[in-house]
Amino acid sequence: MNKNRRQVDKGFALLLVMIMVAVAVVLGVSYLSIASARCKARATLSSCSIARSLAESGLEHAMYILQTAPDSITSQQPKAIRLVRITSMAAAITT
Repeated sequence: MNKNRRQVDKGFALLLVMIMVAVAVVLGVSYLSIASARCKARATLSSCSIARSLAESGLEHAMYILQTAPDSITSQQPKAIRLVRITSMAAAITT
């Protein structure tokens, strides 16, 4: 009877260790998923910040043109604008 009890205890210990390993794996995968989502959010925030800075810069430039030489806007033909993406910042190049 004592031998059967030891086999049951060994089986229970193995089951308990397997459950603990499964829980650790689930926690590890969820941590990696959260870390990946944070990296994506940080990249999106950086892109939004760059876009906002470019928009504000464009508005400041337009206000400067309107204040210094408002007649120059109507006397010239509009130029086509080609957008170029650079890794650090997007820039507008007139062609």
